[in-house]
Amino acid sequence: GILDLKPEVLQAALNTTVIGALAASQEVNIN
Repeated sequence: GILDLKPEVLQAALNTTVIGALAASQEVNIN
């Protein structure tokens, strides 16, 4: 389950989510 994931995996997933959100917001601002 989710609790079985390593902290590194959780951090990587969080980073990916944040980067994706930032990219999406920038695209909205540009458009």
